[in-house]
Amino acid sequence: MATALAEATDKVIIAHTTLCGAFRYPAVLAKQGATLADISGGRFLLSLGAGWFKREHEAYGLTFLSNEHRIVRAKEAMLIIRKLWEKEEITFMGRFYSVERGDP
Repeated sequence: MATALAEATDKVIIAHTTLCGAFRYPAVLAKQGATLADISGGRFLLSLGAGWFKREHEAYGLTFLSNEHRIVRAKEAMLIIRKLWEKEEITFMGRFYSVERGDP
């Protein structure tokens, strides 16, 4: 829907509700966001959160981590996304994510 809206308009800001970082791999999300930003001419806004709803994690079969761990994971994800959006090839080995020679 967002892609169709981005293509069909030239003034609308393309945004969404905050995404739970635990449900999305950051390098894939970076690519999806970069594509949407390109199609929209830079009108895409990404909102990524650490996740807060324990039952939702459990329903997806994911471990609900402590606040500290969820925040560290979200920070890692945002770092990966930002670096990829800056067009840097990255190698990242974090506590929760790793990207080897990630290429925008």
